[in-house]
Amino acid sequence: MAAAMAGLLLTAVFAVYYAAVNTVSVQNTWRARHEPAAEAVAAMARDLACAAVPYGLTNPPFAASGGGREEFFRMSFYSAFPESSSNDPGFYSLGRVSYSLRKDPLNGRMVLARECSPMRAPARSQGATVRQEWRGIGRLEVLFFDGSAWVGNWGEDGGTNSLPTAARISIAGAREDRKEAGTEVVLNAARRITVEKSR
Repeated sequence: MAAAMAGLLLTAVFAVYYAAVNTVSVQNTWRARHEPAAEAVAAMARDLACAAVPYGLTNPPFAASGGGREEFFRMSFYSAFPESSSNDPGFYSLGRVSYSLRKDPLNGRMVLARECSPMRAPARSQGATVRQEWRGIGRLEVLFFDGSAWVGNWGEDGGTNSLPTAARISIAGAREDRKEAGTEVVLNAARRITVEKSR
């Protein structure tokens, strides 16, 4: 009798565990399939909010093109990443963040890719080395505020050596419901930052 009760209790525990693990897995799959736009907007907004111009930089610190035409979208700039092991704002990693949109050759859908290369290796922050991809992007629009108007390109002609004042991001998924996510980010256009010292 006791063995039967123990077996029944063990079966119930495993059933609850399996249901919980399966639910989390299904939710993650659903989120990746239905909400790539929200995750992409959150990552892009974080990177833009921490955009900076390193002291001594001779190349344009911020370059973007094709903000209104998805197939040609490219954006590259420097962003600061806090060191994960410290709450001190003086400890950070600085990386060159690049976003690009391309077609997936398997299904023809758009894929938004984010790559980050640290200015100093090894990077002290995981965020400065992460590569991410968001699949199933249906529409992407990133516009930049130059102080008087919203524009789709920035710094490509080498005519500016500064950050935009703000950015407006709008991304929609490729599914029929086309869930859209968007936000506006104010950039500290005067922010200049010293490249972190190696320890």
